[in-house]
Amino acid sequence: MAVQSAVETRRRGRAGAVLAGAALIGLCVCSLAAVTQSPAWAAPMDRRAAVTAALVAPLVFSSEAHAQQAVLPGAEDDLESSAFGADPPEVVEARKKARAEGKKKQAEAKEKFRALFADFAGEDKSVPARIELLGKMQDMVLQDAMLPIGISREDIVKGVRAVKFNIGCTKMSVKQGECKQLEKAYMKLLGTVDKVNDRQIISGR
Repeated sequence: MAVQSAVETRRRGRAGAVLAGAALIGLCVCSLAAVTQSPAWAAPMDRRAAVTAALVAPLVFSSEAHAQQAVLPGAEDDLESSAFGADPPEVVEARKKARAEGKKKQAEAKEKFRALFADFAGEDKSVPARIELLGKMQDMVLQDAMLPIGISREDIVKGVRAVKFNIGCTKMSVKQGECKQLEKAYMKLLGTVDKVNDRQIISGR
């Protein structure tokens, strides 16, 4: 009798678990049906535009993470002293002024580069116009001998790839017509970025 009672208890427990699982599945199905019937779910979504916006965002919008990681050359130096003792007040003041001017120029350079890229990523831009904007970014990197602090090579790669995907310049299409010209301009920009980065590494040794 004890054995039969134990078996019966187990069966009832299993049956209860099955019923609870079925009820949970039914609730999930009802919830999913309610969501998919809502206007927000029914509205069509432009996947390409969404992907582009997500990848271009770091180059177009401010990033606190970038700002915190960006360090100006010499920013960690002690403004009020040197290895040979305290500097005269006028030297310290001149150094502070130069540092402030340097930060201002870097902030302006970053905003200018971001504005160029935002224009490049615009939906209404023709491929020749995008090529011209890539050239302007390349000239800016060459002139400053560096990327603006707070903008990385990876940001450019992700942003340009997203734009190329959005306008259909992918796979075999990059080897012909305007897409080929856009690819060349893009490679020139990356080549310039790599060149100035190599110079910075060599000069830092």
